[in-house]
Amino acid sequence: MASAQRFVNVRDSYNLNSRLTYRFDVFGIRNTAMVGNDNQWVTQRYPQVNGSANQSGPTAPFVPRTTAPSDGSALVANSPAPFNSLRDTLQYFQGTYIVDQLALLNDTLFVVIGERYTNFKQHVTYPYRPDLQATRQPDALAKKWTPQLGALYKLFKGFALYGSYAEAVIPQTQIDASGKTVLPIDATGYDLGAKVDLLDGAFTGTVAYYRLHQTNTAIADAAQNIAHGLPANATFGYYTYGNAQQVRGVQVDLSYNVSREYQLVAGANRFLQAEFVTPQSNPINIGIPIAYQPKTMYTVWNRYQASSGALKGVILGGGLHYNSRASFGGDFNHSQLYIPAFTVFDALIGYDFKLLDHAVQFRVNAKNIADKKYRDGAGGAFNTPRTVILSLSTRF
Repeated sequence: MASAQRFVNVRDSYNLNSRLTYRFDVFGIRNTAMVGNDNQWVTQRYPQVNGSANQSGPTAPFVPRTTAPSDGSALVANSPAPFNSLRDTLQYFQGTYIVDQLALLNDTLFVVIGERYTNFKQHVTYPYRPDLQATRQPDALAKKWTPQLGALYKLFKGFALYGSYAEAVIPQTQIDASGKTVLPIDATGYDLGAKVDLLDGAFTGTVAYYRLHQTNTAIADAAQNIAHGLPANATFGYYTYGNAQQVRGVQVDLSYNVSREYQLVAGANRFLQAEFVTPQSNPINIGIPIAYQPKTMYTVWNRYQASSGALKGVILGGGLHYNSRASFGGDFNHSQLYIPAFTVFDALIGYDFKLLDHAVQFRVNAKNIADKKYRDGAGGAFNTPRTVILSLSTRF
């Protein structure tokens, strides 16, 4: 175990999928039936300290202008908690599904009925460490049938109402400090909405209300973590289960081709609820926001492309993205840290032309053109500063 080369992180993945579609009529009702099977095998090797991922890794400060290149082997050898064990995992994800879409009432009503079987297994071993192998946890298993239902009704030309409902079991691959795989999450969700397609397709849009409810989510067990010398919210620590969280909201997406040359696209999302709900292993968690869920988000994008005249082929685009203030963490005693609201502007300049009978596209994409410093995401990290990307492409 002395060789540092042995302690490498390796991941391999293999997929095998199949699907069969069959169309048929029954009593004048058109059916499109689909049967499929998805398989994925993932093998991973993690270097660890005595079978745990909670360790002070081999790190060193690095300043590009002043720090010389680092010797990775020396970092590993001089780590305050050097790797001395490996954990190998074999994960198997398998899903079998059957779905039927029915077209009724002269193709004004479409109904989808389906069922999916999820089969997950995670097998963990500790090579070269019989002491850890002797105390390893049993294989993690998740097996469950879940339904899917949906319907769309064309109320009149260009306007339709729809709804869908689905259940799911979501396997978790993370392993806690005791070596036990985090338990799977059970989820149910539905959405209700309307779709429009007007002005011969020039104006399209969707308005939807959605609800997602998850149970058995894992929350850091602060008491257990502290008792074992870990941070209260240790990523690979101990967890409590039986916790629920719920998200409800309204989403709007619109696209309008104002003319042959000008297109306007806009989208908005408003969370009505995004928080931990009952039941909870600790009642104080009820009502705490889920990180990171900005209550209001919207995007606007404009695109103009000249189709004639001296400017033919010129493309101009611009838009913005807004996120409201959002929580990105706390200690589950209702003390929360928040990321401030921000608005980011983007722009596009392009030109389409022909060169030697080949279509050529030139683009200048500018992200965050005001070079705004802002934080985004669950980790609260600073996002990308002003970025300009030039591209020139063609096809032969």
